[in-house]
Amino acid sequence: SYDFVFIDCPPGVEVLQEVALKAANNVLTPVKTDDASRTGLGVVASRFESVQNENLRFIGAVLFGVNRQATRTLEAARTRLVEDLEDSEAVFTATIRHVEAAATQARHRGQLAHELEAAAGSQDPWWKGLRGTDPNGASRQDRIPGSAGPLAEDYFALAEELLHRIAALDSMEVPA
Repeated sequence: SYDFVFIDCPPGVEVLQEVALKAANNVLTPVKTDDASRTGLGVVASRFESVQNENLRFIGAVLFGVNRQATRTLEAARTRLVEDLEDSEAVFTATIRHVEAAATQARHRGQLAHELEAAAGSQDPWWKGLRGTDPNGASRQDRIPGSAGPLAEDYFALAEELLHRIAALDSMEVPA
């Protein structure tokens, strides 16, 4: 009874990707700024074509794990993706930044970025941990980094763009 289920398949695991593509209706592919990711997008495209799923549609690609200050690299990657996909609309405007500390804490705690952001607001000031006076006994390694908030904002922007795009595609479909 879910409206959306996200399946995150690691690159290179063909069986998992094929199973996910058979079960999916929509495909959003995360892509990094390097050429290997573009090659990977081509591999996903070939699997996409070989899977027998009449409901399957490609929603687009999102630049993932990016450095926001590397504006030329981002723009060049976006341009190459548009050329590869032959569609400027296929590349999402939203991007997901690379934030190692927040990503590490998210995996360590088993939380999503927005859950980390919420938990960060209730932690004691950073200096209490340094002085050994943190009443919760949190070590410096357990502190939630301030970068959790901006990362959560990235995911929110992506979710918003994804939902709008799916709604637009759904409204264009003509019932049989």
